[in-house]
Amino acid sequence: MIAFITIENTADYAQTWPVELVDDTGNVWWPEPDKYVLGTNYTLSEGIITIQPHKTAHIMVTGIEVYQNTTFYLKVGGITMAMAYVEVKPATVSKAFMECSNLKLSANKGDLTLNMKCDVYFTNPTGVQWNITRIDTEAHVLKTPHTKDLTIEPTKTIITHTIPPGGVGEFELEFHDVLPQSGFIETGLKLKDLAGAKVPVQVNFTVYANDHPYVKTSQGILDLTYTATQYVKIEINKQKVIEHFAVSVSVGVTAGAVTAYILECTETGAAIGSAIPGGGTLVGATVGFIFGVVTYEILGLP
Repeated sequence: MIAFITIENTADYAQTWPVELVDDTGNVWWPEPDKYVLGTNYTLSEGIITIQPHKTAHIMVTGIEVYQNTTFYLKVGGITMAMAYVEVKPATVSKAFMECSNLKLSANKGDLTLNMKCDVYFTNPTGVQWNITRIDTEAHVLKTPHTKDLTIEPTKTIITHTIPPGGVGEFELEFHDVLPQSGFIETGLKLKDLAGAKVPVQVNFTVYANDHPYVKTSQGILDLTYTATQYVKIEINKQKVIEHFAVSVSVGVTAGAVTAYILECTETGAAIGSAIPGGGTLVGATVGFIFGVVTYEILGLP
């Protein structure tokens, strides 16, 4: 805390008084050796102040560390000449929030492709301008009954490079990842079970203002760490959740029959060995020609 003290001598001669700054419990806060003092028009020695005639002493006392609400009294010559109530507030809490698109999932042969975009906003609660030089992020899709915790490394783009006092900064995150289904979907669930489900996305980040992850305020050091969380809806791209299937021309069934009744997704070159009603059991039938595609939605496959 910084205390500004003004004492005026209206007399035609120099005056000398004992002076002190005390709190409501009687503790003396100034003069003290570890309290730095700047000012004009006075001299101070061992708690005694001298002010020349028709002069006003302007005193600035720094180094006063106050941790609770306190009333200060300025006593000159043993008489209370002024008082001030000091309310101690914690450093203003930093706030952040974000807006995200749907979390889009598509799959091919057991792998998931994840895409999402988030705009993240954060406040500058201080009275000084910030020049943003860097932002470090850590992003998660948090665990739900449907999904496992997933850490993703997004691509960052800083939108706001200069943030005025009380202003709002912005940066953009692009999420794109390819991962095995087993690394995201809970055991026993299928990809189609996630359609429309909501999952929490959390971004923890640190802002560097003027190359520092903190700023100095009159109330202390403010760490520029933030957390933003947003629930997003999972969107399944059915057009890309597909597998090719194929049957030999010797089977003698139409592509439509296979679409309706084939029990397993197969890849080119694989044996079918699936039962097709009305067509017999195709044990060891080899793949010859591709007739079309089967979607997970039709087959109910994971």
